[in-house]
Amino acid sequence: MKRLLLLTSLVLSLCCVHAQDLLDERFDLSVQQASLEEALLELKTQTGVNFAYSNDILSTDKRMTLEMRQLPLKKLLEQILKNTAIEYKVVGRQIVLFRKQKRPTSYTISGYITDRNTGDKLISANIFVPGTRKGTSTNSYGFYSITLDEGPVKLKFSYLGYQEVTKYVDLKSNLQLLISLSPSLTLSEVVVIARDSINIFPTNMSTDEIPLGRFKTLPALGGEVDVIRLAHLLPGVQTGADGVGGVQIRGGSADQNLVLLDGVPVYNPAHMVGVFSIFNSSAINSTRLIKGSFPARYGGRLSSVLDIRTKEGNKKRLGAEATIGLTSAKVSIEGPIKQDTSSFIFSARQSFLGFYIRPISRRMKENNGQQGESDYNFYDLNGKVNLSFSSKDALYLSFYNGGDRYDNSTNSTSATMTSRFADRARQALAWGNTIATLRWNHQFSSQLFSNTTLAYSRYAFESEDLYTYTNADLASGQTISEFFFSRFNSEIEDLTFKIDFDYVPSLQHYLRFGASVIHHRFRPGLASLYDDIQLQDEDIALRILFLDTLDNSPVNNLEYELYIEDDIRWSSRLKTNIGVRASMLSVSDENYFIIQPRVAANYRLNRRLQLKASVSLMSQYLHLLTSSSIGLPNDLWVPSTDRVKPQTAWQWVLGASYEIGKQFVLDLEGYYKRMNNVITFQEGGSISFINADNWENNVTAGQGWSYGTELFLRKDAGRTTGWFNYTLAWSTRQFDEVNLGRNFPFRYDRRHSFKLALVHKLSNNWDLSGNWVYETGIAVTLPISEYIFDTPDFSPAQALNFGEKNGFRMPANHRLDVGCNYHFSKKLEHTLSFGVYNLTNSRNPLYYRLSRDPQNIRERTYIQATLLPIMPYFSYTIRI
Repeated sequence: MKRLLLLTSLVLSLCCVHAQDLLDERFDLSVQQASLEEALLELKTQTGVNFAYSNDILSTDKRMTLEMRQLPLKKLLEQILKNTAIEYKVVGRQIVLFRKQKRPTSYTISGYITDRNTGDKLISANIFVPGTRKGTSTNSYGFYSITLDEGPVKLKFSYLGYQEVTKYVDLKSNLQLLISLSPSLTLSEVVVIARDSINIFPTNMSTDEIPLGRFKTLPALGGEVDVIRLAHLLPGVQTGADGVGGVQIRGGSADQNLVLLDGVPVYNPAHMVGVFSIFNSSAINSTRLIKGSFPARYGGRLSSVLDIRTKEGNKKRLGAEATIGLTSAKVSIEGPIKQDTSSFIFSARQSFLGFYIRPISRRMKENNGQQGESDYNFYDLNGKVNLSFSSKDALYLSFYNGGDRYDNSTNSTSATMTSRFADRARQALAWGNTIATLRWNHQFSSQLFSNTTLAYSRYAFESEDLYTYTNADLASGQTISEFFFSRFNSEIEDLTFKIDFDYVPSLQHYLRFGASVIHHRFRPGLASLYDDIQLQDEDIALRILFLDTLDNSPVNNLEYELYIEDDIRWSSRLKTNIGVRASMLSVSDENYFIIQPRVAANYRLNRRLQLKASVSLMSQYLHLLTSSSIGLPNDLWVPSTDRVKPQTAWQWVLGASYEIGKQFVLDLEGYYKRMNNVITFQEGGSISFINADNWENNVTAGQGWSYGTELFLRKDAGRTTGWFNYTLAWSTRQFDEVNLGRNFPFRYDRRHSFKLALVHKLSNNWDLSGNWVYETGIAVTLPISEYIFDTPDFSPAQALNFGEKNGFRMPANHRLDVGCNYHFSKKLEHTLSFGVYNLTNSRNPLYYRLSRDPQNIRERTYIQATLLPIMPYFSYTIRI
């Protein structure tokens, strides 16, 4: 074998030497007004070298006059073939002529895809060449760019729920193509759209696009359509009973979710402790949930990204929508400022839960011999104005403001023959978000797009507790008065500047890169006042204890981020997303710098089966301190410091996707996540008396692990659509100073989770829907025994033994919801929605409270608290 290789190399070397010797030989050539073929025949006569060629490559009108003496054959050939598309190659004593291989010329088609009726940009719409693997998708601003070879091209544009559009173009130069899609009106169109989109296979996994029309048809609590309640029905998403406790994704805590409203983080996306979200469905354009395989363009949290984009306003005509349900009313108005160029949208929502709560609470207090009432309401305001200065520039100004208000007052009086008692208690809480955004979209070229954002956001929470008590002894005239007042305050403000670029140089690459800087300002604290006054006859004994832990000086820090990622199409079967994110936090005298690599791959084995894998590192510089008890929020957002390090998490994901027939897709994913520097309160610690100065003394850092498997079967086409999913998962925590350093289950460690959601379209007017959920109960810490001990003054006292951390498993949660929607048009569009939430009246436990057994007051028992029993709902929507 070695001899054969050596001989082959020797022969090739000799051929090369011989060819070079022939080209260096010198000859004469003289021709007058000769054609190319005549010149080659004369050169053959002069040199004796044979020329091999096809006559069709010599078809040229070129004439030449040459007079050359003793020039190398190489120079003679260069002059003869000058300004032609002919090349040559020496083979022995023969020269072979052939036409130069013309490299195909490529051009770029770019533009926006919009809703034909409103002008709203369509996000993640598909653009592809039928019968090939060539395609792309619109970005978060509706922009697309695709580079193809010169010549006739057939393009298809599709988006789920919209009619497909086909365009034929003869590509001879860069082309800007603006596409408008119409919402689908028939079932057959939906089937076609769902099937055609398989031509595009994205690299992102653990990602769910939530179409606007889908969550508007499923059952809605109180008639209030809610995008986050729909997310509860997706695999890997956990929450407390009836949504209380926030959203936990793949074993992470609620503060590890990056919730974005038009690209700006929202710190508390919940109303009514999680029963509803702050997102008004009338204002939403698109929603995307990412649970793993995080692209480098996202950062700042460990567990998930919920990216919500709001509507831009109808550029075609003035329109309005109003909805009234059992819990709230909302209205939205939109229209053009200048036709097809600029528009506005304004949406408002107001709950009227207080209408139900006030009389019910008054009656309950009266039954207990008390006066007073409870009140609770929330509101949301959304607005956006967009101005297009040219086909390449658009400016957007948007805002959001929303909040909750809770009040509870209780007054009671009683009297005996000798004394009179009176006490009064009041609790008032308010919390909410404010967001303002200025955004500029600019298209530098058909391949380069940018988005520049300046944003302000603020989350604030405050509460007040007041209690007074008076005991008047009528016989002695002695009066004892007690007064207690406390105030809690928490606030975080962000000022953000960021710029993002999309660069699409070819079908093989889609580059995204950008940078941002965020200025955080924290104002956490608590103030408490206790005043005890005793009056005896004319003498006054005054004792005041005042504790003020409210730190009015803010804590500031800067967070810097830089990222780049590339969607690389290696072949028609293999595609990867490779990126890196670099972030730095500057706080006090400490600087944290973290490099976060992200890699995802998708390999299509055949037309139906895809294999997927990803690995990513996430970091989080913020921490949320929250009460472990169930109740209204009193959370503190705090930064990383020199004592409390940033949270980080590695996540590995493996998966497969298989298309079953023409309408079903089955996804299977397994994940493993390792979290570092997660924090919790030390044993016995609580949020009751902490502030910006001392919170570090009350927390401890540790580790977390979560892993599991998710099975997701979905059907996006036909009369019946929906999905079924099953999740098998584990989630644990470990802290050296908690639970004696032993591992313990995370509160939302649910072993099994089954979820089903279905929508059946009876006709163009009627559709039926339903969803069913069954989940293993959450893990909680409850007392397992109690004992009596003597205090230093020898009086007996009781103590509870709580045992292992989260050592008790609450009963499983299960719930069935059903709904129906009726659509009709009489000049205006109308929708009637009605159904039943929790049809089976499942009493899912919210929490347990330790109390005395009514049958035996010497024994303690657990009393289960539930929130939402069987509840019918109704809503009516009208659209102009």
